[in-house]
Amino acid sequence: MAYNGFAIDKYLNAAEVTRQLDELIKKPVYSVRPDKLKMYEEEYFEKKCSKSKAMITEAKKVIPGGVQHNLAFNYPFPIVIEKAEGARLYDIDGNWYYDLLQAGGPTILGSNMPEVREKGIDPKSLRLRIGIFGAEPWTEEMRREIEKALAIKAYDIYGLSEIAGPGVAYDCEMQDGLHINEDYFYPEVIDPDTLQPLPDGEYGELVFTCIGKEALPLVRYRTRDICALHRAPCACGRTTVRMSKPRGRSDDMLIIRGVNVFPSQVEHVLLELGMDPNYLILVDRKNNLDTMEVQVEMNAALFSDTVRDLESVEHRIEGALQSTLNVHAKVRLVEPGALPRSEGKAKRVIDNRAL
Repeated sequence: MAYNGFAIDKYLNAAEVTRQLDELIKKPVYSVRPDKLKMYEEEYFEKKCSKSKAMITEAKKVIPGGVQHNLAFNYPFPIVIEKAEGARLYDIDGNWYYDLLQAGGPTILGSNMPEVREKGIDPKSLRLRIGIFGAEPWTEEMRREIEKALAIKAYDIYGLSEIAGPGVAYDCEMQDGLHINEDYFYPEVIDPDTLQPLPDGEYGELVFTCIGKEALPLVRYRTRDICALHRAPCACGRTTVRMSKPRGRSDDMLIIRGVNVFPSQVEHVLLELGMDPNYLILVDRKNNLDTMEVQVEMNAALFSDTVRDLESVEHRIEGALQSTLNVHAKVRLVEPGALPRSEGKAKRVIDNRAL
C-alpha cells in the first residue's frame, strides 16, 4: 500500500491477497501465548503509553467502570488520541497510528462523487462493486445517482443505536424493501398523532418491540422514522416482512401553512431534475405567514450560465417543488461549495420561526 498523507491510494493486488488469505486459513489456529501477550503489554503499553494509562486511571475515579470505546482497542487500557492529521492519529505519548477507516478512503461513497468526476477517474476502474449505506434516509433517486456515478450496486441497511445498531433490516438483491429480522425485532407502523396501528402498505411511524434484548428491553419503541410495511413474499424468496426506505422522520417534518413537508421530498425533486442534492431549507414567519426558501448549490455547468439562464432554472425548480409539496418555496441558487458541510448527519433545515 502507498500512503499519500491522507488516504491509501495504491492497493495490493487483490488476487494475490486472496491467494495468500486462502493459504493462511488452511493453517492451524493458535491462541496468543500468554507470555507473548504479557511481553507486548510491558514493552509497548507500559513503556510507550504511560500518559494514556495515567489519564485512563484518573478517569476511573469519576466514571464508573472507566472509559471504554465501542470501536477501539481497549486492552489493557484505551489509548488517548490527542490529534489527527489525515489518516494519522497521534496519542498523548507521541505514538502515531493509522485510522484504517480514514486511510481506506470510504468517504468516496456517496459524498465525493464530484471529486471522482473532476479527477477523470473511471468508476469502472475502481475495485468497488457493492456499497452498503445507512445512517440517515436516502431516496431511490439518490441510490440511482450513486450506482450510476460509481458503477456499483447500492444497498440499504437500517438500524438504531438504541436497538442493535446496523442490521435491524437490510436490502436484498431485489432492492425492493428492507427485510426486517423479525425474529428479533417485531415491527409495527402507527399514526404518529393518534398512536393507532396502521394497515400494511400505509405510511406512518415505525415502532419496534425487541424480542431478544435483555439489558435494555424496548417495547413498542418509537423510531420516529416514516415508512410502510409489506408482508407479501419477496421475489428473492425471503418471507420476512419488508419495510420501505424511510421517507423522513416524524420529528423533522415541517408544517408549512398547514402542509406537511419532509426534506427528503426536496431531495427527490432535485435529483429528478438532475441537480446535485446539496441544499438547505430556510423556514421563517413574516406577517403571520410561513415562508420557505430552498438554497440549492449549482454544479459546475450551471455556474457558467448567464443570469437569465439561472433564473430559468430557479423557476423550474420552484414549479417542481410546488407540484410535489403543494406549497410555494422560493428557490435561490448559490455557488458550488457555499453551503456548509457537516461531519455527521447533514443539517438540511434552519427553522427561524418562534413556534
